[in-house]
Amino acid sequence: MTEIKTIDGVKFQCTHSGQRKAYGDSFTDYEVSSNRPMTEVEQFCREHIHACPLSRAQWQAEYKANPTASNHFRSHYLFRTVAPERYAYSVCFPYTD
Repeated sequence: MTEIKTIDGVKFQCTHSGQRKAYGDSFTDYEVSSNRPMTEVEQFCREHIHACPLSRAQWQAEYKANPTASNHFRSHYLFRTVAPERYAYSVCFPYTD
């Protein structure tokens, strides 16, 4: 694991970077904690920790509406609460070999 960093009251640490299995998507995962509102923490993650404007829900909806390769191979993120004031932020890069 990498060092814990703190910026503007948000603590974060990268816990994984790379593929989780052979020929799988690549992920960069972070543990995040802050007493700021959840929506602010999510925005902070998207803009400062690892820039990624497309949420997993939006990615799924757009791919379902138009299942093309260009829609599939876009990076996207998942942000979720794991405990009060603790979050998981994961950025996915679909496998493209």
